[in-house]
Amino acid sequence: MPDRPPVFDDREDTVLTEVVDALVESERALAELEAARVAQFAAAMRVALRRSEHRPRAVQEREMALRSIAAEIGVALRWNDRTVQRRLGEALQLVDDFPATLQALSDGRISARHAAAIRDVGTELVDPTVRAAFENRVIARAASDTAAGTRAFARALVEELHPTSVTERFEQAERQRRVWIDDDVDGMARLGVIDGTAKIRAMYDRLTQQARAIRAVARPETATDDSDPDAVRDRRTIDQVRADLLCDLVLTGAPTIDPTIDTLPGGLGAIRAQVSVVVPALTAAGASDRGASIDGLSPIDAGTARRLLAGSSAWDRLVTHPITGSVLAVDRYRPSPALQRFVRARDMHCRFPGCRQPARRCDLDHNRDHARGGPTARCNLACLRLSHESAGDRACLMLVYA
Repeated sequence: MPDRPPVFDDREDTVLTEVVDALVESERALAELEAARVAQFAAAMRVALRRSEHRPRAVQEREMALRSIAAEIGVALRWNDRTVQRRLGEALQLVDDFPATLQALSDGRISARHAAAIRDVGTELVDPTVRAAFENRVIARAASDTAAGTRAFARALVEELHPTSVTERFEQAERQRRVWIDDDVDGMARLGVIDGTAKIRAMYDRLTQQARAIRAVARPETATDDSDPDAVRDRRTIDQVRADLLCDLVLTGAPTIDPTIDTLPGGLGAIRAQVSVVVPALTAAGASDRGASIDGLSPIDAGTARRLLAGSSAWDRLVTHPITGSVLAVDRYRPSPALQRFVRARDMHCRFPGCRQPARRCDLDHNRDHARGGPTARCNLACLRLSHESAGDRACLMLVYA
């Protein structure tokens, strides 16, 4: 006997509507308060700058006024004085360089996180006219997108408006690549690395693939079934596995212990990093240096994009809209595998609101259930992370609501 659909009480829908309306109003009020606080922090920063104008040229003497004001505010708010110093500088920057963003925050059209994304990304644009145009376009996007989506859009827009090509900036930034260590508490430390986006994302992708392969063959340590004494028991989180693998790879060149050797051809050493690289035709041909990106999130320099292009065994051609950039067609449109490539190239990440999981790690799910007549077509398919598939109908409703 088929399962009956759940019966919902109309009164519950009324309660949910009231809750959503109240939350929207709360968000607007919080944004207005945050804008007022930004203005207050900026005013305090101006006082600190005026007090330091006639100080001696020694750095410590000039910073004394700022430190004193930050300490006074920190004591009053129970904040760390270093945090207050950072907020003072960010507030003055938002007031002076991003007035339209501050106004949108005061009006409740965007949240504090949206404003921070616009400020952080937009600082690369020095020309006030260009920066103002950047602001207006990103604010319009932020009014209907998440903070993470707004930040990704802002980064892409900066690449479009920046007077210097990403190739030139990459050549300068690449000289700053380094590895460093910071000591932490309890006998721990942090190892950091700055390098090209393509390499860093590929490193993280390979670690993630290896960690998932280990978890796929390992049994939780809490398992009570002892029928297989040789079974691997592992209660580490995926973050812990990634950290252990990185240490193994750096110290030994390959994981010392590989529990996948009997189930995965070639073991963990056979896993290769994967990144989705989009290279415009003009950039690939050497006629332009703009537009290349990884996973639809991180811009990369044209030189790296061309090297990846030359070393790849196969590429898919995408025909995109000249203005919006949306995918219109791909090679080998049929059969089914081509349709999957099309949808993944179009979505780039999980379509659930707020999720930025790359499309290659998502499943293709029907917006309208196939069992209820939904076609297997590009207009009815979306990339959804496994944990969001069960909420597919709700995700569609949320997208419509937004």
